[in-house]
Amino acid sequence: MVRSQPKYLHVQLSFCCKCTTASTYSEDDAIEIRNPEFAEDPFLGRVLARCIPPPHTAARIKRYLCRNEGITNYTHTSLFTDLACLNPLEDSELVDITNPIGVGNAPGGPLALVASCNRVI
Repeated sequence: MVRSQPKYLHVQLSFCCKCTTASTYSEDDAIEIRNPEFAEDPFLGRVLARCIPPPHTAARIKRYLCRNEGITNYTHTSLFTDLACLNPLEDSELVDITNPIGVGNAPGGPLALVASCNRVI
């Protein structure tokens, strides 16, 4: 019997501020991952998908990632299926993180967790 490789969920964290004058989000700073996957990219991390308990909703994934990264309030975060996605996942939306060809399955296509804060311009 051949053991399959563990499924990792790749994640990129960034920090965005809501500009109160324009009500749009703009990238401010990237957040370094506590345990980056590669030394040359401190903003890309990974976690074992099996460590996130089911059901795999966006809210559950956000909560797990925030706890791992020391982000205190997961409700002020948004989870995106990739870095180019314009719309965040709804908290109740199921995300197939155990599928080997699903979202976040490779360093080149990580999930994106965006932490937000209010800032007046």
